[in-house]
Amino acid sequence: MDTQRTDPQAALPAFLRGIRALHGLTSLRMLARQAEVTVSVLSRVERGLAVPSVDLLYKWSIGIGDGRPKPELWATAVAGAAVTWPDDTQFALVRLFDEPRDPDVGWALAVAAGSLTVEMIGRRDDGPEAVLAAVSALMETGARDYPRFVSAVRSPVTGRDAAVAAWFALMRHADEAVWAEMSRHLLDPEKELGSVDGRERELLFVWLAERFVLHGRAPFRMDVPAATRARDPLRYDLNVVWPHLALEIRTALLTLAQAAASDRDRS
Repeated sequence: MDTQRTDPQAALPAFLRGIRALHGLTSLRMLARQAEVTVSVLSRVERGLAVPSVDLLYKWSIGIGDGRPKPELWATAVAGAAVTWPDDTQFALVRLFDEPRDPDVGWALAVAAGSLTVEMIGRRDDGPEAVLAAVSALMETGARDYPRFVSAVRSPVTGRDAAVAAWFALMRHADEAVWAEMSRHLLDPEKELGSVDGRERELLFVWLAERFVLHGRAPFRMDVPAATRARDPLRYDLNVVWPHLALEIRTALLTLAQAAASDRDRS
């Protein structure tokens, strides 16, 4: 673990705190025990005081899973690390996972969506009918995905981190068409989110909540060109780089592949 510092509000520290809140792990000591790492190590990473290794993030994901591997969560954490330390070679592999996704754009989308979510939930008692309905649906769907979603996003302490973490996890699965639409709505350089008036913000939140509710439990599914579906650069790239990967990265990737195969078999 490198001791290089970063902002506590940077992508990975905020993501780790948010995921812990979404799973109701208020005790860092409990998470450390389940992950089989020290409390001090996890605390330093959550505060942005150290750069974790991919192996440490994999152990962290097992701790979140109460001792069971959570390879998708691990991959998302690595994506967050790639945003936080873009020049760190150990996180460069995430570009293969998310191509053509840009983890930096994904984090920007998650921050914008998460901030808007927290704002509208805070106004749920006096909002218009459509906003109240969207809040209720968002809470119900989030609670299915995360044990402590409702209390986490409503908390003045963990609300923003929890909302951003949930949206960042969702962004990893966004279809290209959804990704483009969300970028257009949330990252329009001509109209910053803070300059959008109240009514537009309410409508935007309803739209975001619908995306979360419709797709919160599975990857986004939209019609895309056949050529896009057929494209599979990862297999070739992985064959090329495999001999050069560290053992712990190979192990983690194999776990990812096995989990994906199990999901396909069950479906």
